[in-house]
Amino acid sequence: MQAIRQEWARRVQAEYCSALLTQEITLQLMRLGAPPDLVRDGMRIAEEELSHAEMSLEVFRQAGGEGTPTVDTSAALLEQGDLFTSTLSSILRIFCLGETVAVPLFANLRQHCKKDFASEVFDQILRDEVGHRQFGWDVLDWFIATVGEEQVKEVAESVLPAHLAAMHESYSGGADHHFDNEARVWGLAPPSEYSEILDKTVATEYIPRFAARNISI
Repeated sequence: MQAIRQEWARRVQAEYCSALLTQEITLQLMRLGAPPDLVRDGMRIAEEELSHAEMSLEVFRQAGGEGTPTVDTSAALLEQGDLFTSTLSSILRIFCLGETVAVPLFANLRQHCKKDFASEVFDQILRDEVGHRQFGWDVLDWFIATVGEEQVKEVAESVLPAHLAAMHESYSGGADHHFDNEARVWGLAPPSEYSEILDKTVATEYIPRFAARNISI
């Protein structure tokens, strides 16, 4: 149960930090003059991420966790650079990449989850993540329409390799033989499945979506 509590505590932090990052990205989009519909989408997503953190906290407690896990936001940082470059790079990393792979990842975790409330949490997260994924691609398309395809392509192709490499590194940690299959009922999965889902997402989502926008990865 300790591994289960640790994982749900990690998810509390991840969702809380996602809310923070989305708030900051939305503020940057406002500074860049983004249309109200995109700004409202960003504000809605931040609220949804905060709700995900609260729901994950409840699962942590149902698994025997006590109190509230400490949330460290020190690593929740946007990309560096001028306003346009920073915002675009962050959108690519957090939404076009991160939220796009989150959809099949959470679907996989939900498939094996048998705990009632944890299953409900996954159901809600999955409903929301589809919109979070779309937000990233909508913002990318807005940048292409307003800033220009060539400038967006130049920034995207300069930052995407590092973003993808970091994702592959984070998704390839650990070994399956340390995984307790009983943890599946609480919505956990062995490390190899994370890596497999990322590889499939690269082939079926990232490459086609970026190619449709004349961006190579």
